[in-house]
Amino acid sequence: MVEKRQQPESATFRPSDFMRARRPYLFSDTQVVGEPLLDRNFLEYHLETLTSRSQEKDFEHFCRRLAEKELCPNLLPQTGPTGGGDSKVDSETYPVSDAVSLRWYEGVGREAASERWAFAVSAKQQWRSKVRSDVQGIVETQRSYTLIYFISSRYIKDKDRANIEDELRKQYNIYVRVLDRTWILDKVFQNKRENLAVETLKINLPLTPAVKKGALDTSREAELKELETQIKDPIRYQGVEYQLVEDCLEAAILSRELELPRVEVEGRFARAERIAEQYGMHQQKLRCAYAKAWTAYWWHDDFHTFNRIYDDVERLAIESSQVTDIEKLANLWQLLWTTVQRSQLEAYDAKLEARTKTLHTELQRLQADQDRPSTALQARSIELLMDLSESRHEPAELKRILEEFRKVFAEGEGLVNFPVAPLIEILMELGKYLPDDPGFDELFEAVLILSQQRESKATSGRMLLTRGRQKLLGGNRYEAIHLLGRAQHNLAMRECHGELIAALSLCASAYESIGLLWAARSNMLLAASQAFNEYWENSTITIQAFACLQRLVWLELQLGRIPITLAWIETSTVIAQAIGLNEEAKEKFIKERETQDAVLGILLLKTALKDLQCLEFLPAVLEELGFHHSFMASLYALGYEDYLRSEGWIPEEEDEASVRKFFNDWIAQPASHDLPELPEFLAEGTVELRSQVLGCNVVAEVLNNSRSLFIAESILAAFEAFLATSLDSQLFPHQPNIRFQIVSSGSVANVIDFHIKEEGGETLETLIEVKHSVNESYIADLNSESLGKTLAELIIRVIFKIAFVSNPEQYFKGLLQDELAFSRALDFTNVAIAVWNILGKSPKLQLMDWKLSDSDKHFPPQRTNAWNNETVQNISEERANVFSPKPGHGEPPPELKSVDHLKHRERKVFSLLDIHLWDKASWSGTGFGLIPNNRNLPLLELALLFQDENASKKIFYQWRKDIGDEDVEEKIRVSIITGIDADNPAAYRVVIGMNPDWLKASSDSQFILTYRINTMNPRDSRNLDQFIDMFEKLGFYILTPGCVSQDGSSANFFTELGILKKQIFIRPAWQIGEHDFDVCGIQPDDKVIIPEDVKDPPVVSALARLRKLKYR
Repeated sequence: MVEKRQQPESATFRPSDFMRARRPYLFSDTQVVGEPLLDRNFLEYHLETLTSRSQEKDFEHFCRRLAEKELCPNLLPQTGPTGGGDSKVDSETYPVSDAVSLRWYEGVGREAASERWAFAVSAKQQWRSKVRSDVQGIVETQRSYTLIYFISSRYIKDKDRANIEDELRKQYNIYVRVLDRTWILDKVFQNKRENLAVETLKINLPLTPAVKKGALDTSREAELKELETQIKDPIRYQGVEYQLVEDCLEAAILSRELELPRVEVEGRFARAERIAEQYGMHQQKLRCAYAKAWTAYWWHDDFHTFNRIYDDVERLAIESSQVTDIEKLANLWQLLWTTVQRSQLEAYDAKLEARTKTLHTELQRLQADQDRPSTALQARSIELLMDLSESRHEPAELKRILEEFRKVFAEGEGLVNFPVAPLIEILMELGKYLPDDPGFDELFEAVLILSQQRESKATSGRMLLTRGRQKLLGGNRYEAIHLLGRAQHNLAMRECHGELIAALSLCASAYESIGLLWAARSNMLLAASQAFNEYWENSTITIQAFACLQRLVWLELQLGRIPITLAWIETSTVIAQAIGLNEEAKEKFIKERETQDAVLGILLLKTALKDLQCLEFLPAVLEELGFHHSFMASLYALGYEDYLRSEGWIPEEEDEASVRKFFNDWIAQPASHDLPELPEFLAEGTVELRSQVLGCNVVAEVLNNSRSLFIAESILAAFEAFLATSLDSQLFPHQPNIRFQIVSSGSVANVIDFHIKEEGGETLETLIEVKHSVNESYIADLNSESLGKTLAELIIRVIFKIAFVSNPEQYFKGLLQDELAFSRALDFTNVAIAVWNILGKSPKLQLMDWKLSDSDKHFPPQRTNAWNNETVQNISEERANVFSPKPGHGEPPPELKSVDHLKHRERKVFSLLDIHLWDKASWSGTGFGLIPNNRNLPLLELALLFQDENASKKIFYQWRKDIGDEDVEEKIRVSIITGIDADNPAAYRVVIGMNPDWLKASSDSQFILTYRINTMNPRDSRNLDQFIDMFEKLGFYILTPGCVSQDGSSANFFTELGILKKQIFIRPAWQIGEHDFDVCGIQPDDKVIIPEDVKDPPVVSALARLRKLKYR
């Protein structure tokens, strides 16, 4: 049963009393004791008797001060005798700039800034003769006055006033305004000018009753005073007019909360609206109108003014893409609907039907926007609140609405930007009107459980954030990711907005510190996007948003993508101007921007000769952005040394050699090591995005369009984030190269489909083909649950494709349950919406997006030969820090076991083995052979014998594709370990692996080598001995695939697929120590043959370590 409550009487209900009772902190907390002593009757008598006390001069002073408050603030006092003296006026305006007058909030005559107005004041009884003589005298000065005010202390009838104004205008062709005692009394008492009257008219009465200033008002007054001082400064806001609008609006709100005279409050709002109209963004105009309407209703109890301003808010809100804008309109609609219900406005006057229809249309438009599920759901909840207001006394409809709210709360869980907490608060307020409704009781219980869960998650999320920050500051980067990833999951709620931004930013820093740049970029993008929500909702640009943009510049520089780097540079510059940095912050920003400029210059100097055409129009872009270092670098890379000399960039006394040395030194700066070898201009139809995870090289080959790029970036970010903490896990990668081929397809059923190519392809890469749909609403697709599930499956399958997992159950339990790795990988790596939220729906992501249509500054490449090859090569070698490792002895040092200091790119996986193909081929033996030759000596074969012929051939197809028919660089490492079994001295073991390319490693690297091993147990060593003997004579052999028969009695060699080699390692097992490259050829249970005369053979320590690992 729905209870129909008695509404308050319209004549007695005052919104300001209601709001003051609910939220007293929004009102003045100053306490007033007693009643004011200056009343209207007393001031009326004082004005009547001015001349008897000879207070004409005091009255003139009073009128000028009152006119400054009510008419225009730019009035000059006059000196001389009473009656205007020689100047013929008692006061007049002085010219001020438009920038100054724009900031006025007192007076209504902004025209006075540029026009000349005259003021005459009189206390004489015979006011008609006085006004005529004063106007005549003013006109005879011939000073081009456009308006004359005559202020009298006498009462003047409206008819007499109008007649004298018309008479004088016709006589002198100038506008005259006559203001009398009624006007004076109204302005003094309506606008609380009693203080001004007592002070200037020297009235001997206490000005105001006793006042006890409240703490809130004390703070507000100080803040308002400081704001007004800043607003009056015409220089302060040059280039940051956005902040001027914000400060003016804040001043208006402060004056409202101080409960200053309504004329002052409305004057400040009018000032904010004027400045917003001239300088502000659309959001600011809307907020000014909304705050003004809110004030009219809740502070001034003025329903008609509120009703009029509603139209302004509606005009500014409709067609907005931001649900918070429409929510503002919905808030006013709720007040409008309530006002009509209380008969404080008529439905016709309130245009309730038309306004309701407009609001429903706007909310339904946003609900259809599936690209933004939070927006759509919030619009739905707002419309349900409207339905609830309109149908509160209809039980069937009420039941439906409450059931819909249950669905809304269920769908809102997991949507970061959906405002669950405010919606709960609103519903709890509505509960007082539904005390006996069972549907509301059910909703309450569901919401109660949800609220408890969210509070618990928020508390634990904040704890994880604090500990994660401590770990990161302490240098424990991997532990920090573990904690911060969990914090992100728990803080993904609207009420934890600031903490979520912090968790994302800190996790991005942790990812960056371990070399996972795509994960870092996606986290920083989402942090920036969340920070920018403050702008979309409140027109407030935070310092957090600016800091995130600066980090995005650095991340994109490290990724090497020129166009996107420029996008973040341009945006962060605009934001830096908008937020009005203080001098210290501004100086820091300028220094950081200069460093970014220099680093961008390094990247441009690395441009390959074939890519120089991409730089053709960039100098003009860089010059416009104020990036002078990179401007010079791009021109030098293009070959415009003479142009740089002619423009003064290169001193005349510098010769060509010294200039080349300058640029060589520039490109060789330490920052170069954190940059890719070549810049990416995103100018081709297909581009490659690169990553290094767990020591594996990951490449995403992708079509150069926004949709494909967003998907590629999300895949790489998710892959990096999921595997971020797995360097010291039970995961051992064996595949050094992974390639994602990302293409669009009209036949894709899901958002994306993927297919991992079977082993045995043309190359040794793990190849994953990813197809994505061409659906136009792809932003919604990228935010869909199905995409997350597909990405999760993709990550898991790729892991099993490229790595051994020694204990899969334990490994994945740790990642998925303890670390919430899927949450950090999938919930915070969707970059598309974040990019749209910051850069708009047409971001400049490709090179041609930056071509300036109005610029004729093009610089076609002048170089025909590369100038930087030697420098870039030196940097690569220096980065690699080329070394040749030697096996150590004893226990490895602790720092070698730890990965805390290791970046993912500092691990290298060296492998020529397609492990899954080798599993399929099933290596089961080794054979030797001699091939007759026309020359004197035969050819020597070492055959790897497999059970699957096709798979064995594919292994060698891949090798020949990568190496050729001769292993010139000896990439394939072949070792034969003898003496492994005392019970069978002829037994030996063949080890196939890769000779590491130490040019791709450094002294602080960690590397992984993969091998395949085959144990042979012949009755004697005759075949092996013959092979060794022939190899020593020939100096080469042919490594060949072969296939054994099913019964093992015969074998076929496929010599045509053989690879010529000149290196083989044939070693007795006793010589192999615990850190030897061939230790993988020793097994814990081997009975190694050790010569009697050998003491302390290296293999003893190797066997001890292997047995310890096996039986631990």
